[in-house]
This record gives sequence, C-alpha cells and structure tokens, in this order.
Amino acid sequence: MQKVDVLSPRIVRKLLKKYKIKPRKKLGQNFIVSRRYAEIIVSSLMLKPSDKVYEIGAGLGGLTLTAARHAAFIIAVEIDPYLSKALKDISVDYYNVQVVNADALHLGVPSLVNKVLSNVPYSISSKLLIMIAKSQTYELCVLTLQREFVERLLAKPGTREYGRLTVIVNLLCDIERIADIPRQAFYPTPDVDSAVIRLRPAPKVSLITLEKVEELSRRIFSYRRKLVGRALKIAGIYPRGAVPSEIKELLFKRVYELTLEELVLLAEYLFDF
Repeated sequence: MQKVDVLSPRIVRKLLKKYKIKPRKKLGQNFIVSRRYAEIIVSSLMLKPSDKVYEIGAGLGGLTLTAARHAAFIIAVEIDPYLSKALKDISVDYYNVQVVNADALHLGVPSLVNKVLSNVPYSISSKLLIMIAKSQTYELCVLTLQREFVERLLAKPGTREYGRLTVIVNLLCDIERIADIPRQAFYPTPDVDSAVIRLRPAPKVSLITLEKVEELSRRIFSYRRKLVGRALKIAGIYPRGAVPSEIKELLFKRVYELTLEELVLLAEYLFDF
C-alpha cells in the first residue's frame, strides 16, 4: 500500500468512509489533521533513533507516522477494532510500527518503552493520566488533553480548578505546558480547544505516603470549600490524641487551600497504614 498522508482533512474523511468508521464523540474520536501541530506534539518528545514509544489511542496514525520517522519503534495501541484495522493498513510500509488492538487502561505502560505519547480521548483523561503518572517506568510522556483539563493539572491551591487530580499527578510528576492547540487542528472539530503537556516522573513521596494522600483527598475534597476540621468530621476522620500545633493550623484552612506539602503532612498524621 502506498504511504498515506493522514494529516489531511480530505484524506481522513476518505479513510473514514473507506473503513466505514463513524467517529464517536463520546469516545473523543477526533483525529489530528494539522501537520504543524503534529510536529509540535511529536517534537516535544525529543525523540532519538534509539527511543521506543508507546502511543495510546493512535487513531488513524497522525502522530504515529510522524513519530515513526524519528524513533526506533512505536507500539500504537487503539481500542477501536475498525480504526486498528485501518491503521495496520496505513502503516504497513513502516517497519518500526506495531499496531495493537487493545484497551490501554488494561495494558498499562510496558517496561520496554521509554517514551509515551497520546492524543488522549476526553472520556478517559483522568483514568489514563493517573495510570501513566503511577507507572514511573518511562523517561518522558507527551499528552494532548482538553485545555480546561490541563488547567486543572496546573492549578494552584485556593483556585477553582485545584482538586484531587492536581494533587496526585503533581506528587508523582513534573508537568510542563508545551503549547495550546485550537480545535480546528482536529477532524471532526471538537467543541473545545486542547493543550499539550510534557510529564517527567518525579515522585515527591513514597508509595505508602501517596496512598495516604489519595485516601485523604478522596474523602475530603468533596467538601472542598469547608474548613478542613469540618470536612474531616463529616468524612468520619478524627485526629489522634493531642494535636500538634502545625496540624491545628491546617484544620482552620479550607480544603481547597491545602498545598501539596500540607496534604502530605496531614495524611501522614491521620493515617497509620
């Protein structure tokens, strides 16, 4: 099969028609059709000829084939069997691309890869991001996400966007915002703009401490605007014995005002497991 230029709205429409694929909005099936933005995304991975890339939600291969020109090997995972079949045909002349029809949430990040790439389907953004952040087996990860979602990841304590996801991911990774991408760079055109981020594994706490912070944030962030002391009481969590002064101070802050460091301090004090 002749190599196909999948970074073209016209070609993408033809491929979708050929393979009888109707993009599903609820699954976030929007395909990148801008060569400029595809290059920005892939260049953010800083690929070398020795790199092995794990791509999640490969679609019709706009990023896959761009990355394949720079990396040693691409494992392109696509859950949709029709898209997977199309991508296998499209990439048949690329010796360094392996297409896998599977659910990446079930596979995890394989240890044989050192870089991760994904135009993340909006419907699984939180689950996928947590999975990637926890894996810690890669050097670098570049993700394209809904812009409002990225703003949540980069939110500061005390802001409306700050929440559990902000806390967990930032305790595991360093996050860098690379670029904003207009919705017109995709087909079909989504309802929102996107942004590209780069993650580097950088755990700030042990796995045990992370579990404690996850448990605490799960139980009190539903009451984000309440005082911490009140939120703990509603959640059925009670400080043990004489409360140290640094913990007492935290009880009079709003839940959404707690910094990462304060959440770690509070979680370590409250939980013993």
